[in-house]
Amino acid sequence: MKKIISAICAVVLLISSVSVSAFALTKEDADAGIAAKKELFESVFDRNITAGDARDVLLTSAGLASQNENSKFYDIDGDGKITAIDARIYLRIAAKLDNINNYYNDVKYDYFLAIINSVKPSGYRFYEAVAEEIEKVSYTDYNDVVGQMNRQLDLYSSYEPDMEGYDFAAELKASEGDKSTSYWMANTQIITENNYPVKTNELACVATLDDIEKIEYKTNQSFTFDRQRKQVGSDSYKTIYEETVTGLDSITVYIKPESVSLAGNTNGIFDNLKTGKAFDILSEEDLEELLASNSSIGSIDGMEDLGTCEIKITPKNLQYKNCYITVYFNPETGVPMASVHNLHYIMSMNMNMNIDISAKSLAGDSVALQALITLLTLQNGGKLLKVNGSMDIANEMNTKTITYFTSNNSAHVPY
Repeated sequence: MKKIISAICAVVLLISSVSVSAFALTKEDADAGIAAKKELFESVFDRNITAGDARDVLLTSAGLASQNENSKFYDIDGDGKITAIDARIYLRIAAKLDNINNYYNDVKYDYFLAIINSVKPSGYRFYEAVAEEIEKVSYTDYNDVVGQMNRQLDLYSSYEPDMEGYDFAAELKASEGDKSTSYWMANTQIITENNYPVKTNELACVATLDDIEKIEYKTNQSFTFDRQRKQVGSDSYKTIYEETVTGLDSITVYIKPESVSLAGNTNGIFDNLKTGKAFDILSEEDLEELLASNSSIGSIDGMEDLGTCEIKITPKNLQYKNCYITVYFNPETGVPMASVHNLHYIMSMNMNMNIDISAKSLAGDSVALQALITLLTLQNGGKLLKVNGSMDIANEMNTKTITYFTSNNSAHVPY
């Protein structure tokens, strides 16, 4: 009985990773790119905007002032033309009613790309921590599968105490809240195109501004990398290594949410995903392997002679949301100190169950055992377990990858 239940519940824990393409960028190119984008970035965000600037924008919008070296910044709302709206925004910034950091997303994003795409060609030494969490497991029960399981298993509670108050829903959601963290902290390891997103591509991010939901630029930030170890005989963790870098700036980009159907023909469905341009996500090959190995569990091993015990899994939908990348960098040089890739996604699948195990099939040729099991299953129509129905199950997952470029910190103390 427990073998059946374990097999059913194991199905809930499918899911995750891998993918993308290739380019060519030298360290010299990367350094030059940072320098150029840094100069433009500072020319925009280091300005002290005054009411006089707002007046110049207004005059320019009305055709009453000639273009000057600052005119290229006047289209602050990014609509392609200089208008009275731009002048109003300038005036609000001058009056401290708005912040320039809320604008010029193209400039911020270009600087972000220059920084993040310098990582691979520069071959930085690094430490890495990958924290994975199953945030939520939910289900939609179309045929009262949970009720069928609970009612039938509860019949055996007087003979099997573990069955008393059995809750199949709790079993399905048992992995909810599970967390794990892995670390890579060898002092000789360096970044390559295959150990930093996007893998198999010499660039770390190929997303365009159209793929981005919002961008946040912050100053005077601190970054801390720590390693924790679980204490023996306890659920508590102890920090065994910690290093903090202060005085950094950061840029965070949020990828637009997106959803893709996994039903039917899946050829090419991952090729143009926005998330796949910035993260290592599920690939078409991963999905094919998932379908081949999990689309039909069939009869559970060792129980072929007990009757029907089939569980079929069909992936339905993959949704990415709240996915972001933060890069921490030295404001004086633009050199990256750390990055955080937060990949948040929901995989939904359909589970179809057809279980029909009779008392007779379980007892075999033993008349005495048949009689005993018949008594046990009297209230269940002579069936040890009979469940038929379908339910959708959704796993909401989060993978946070924290990368600390140790070679860029002159004060770094090795682990």
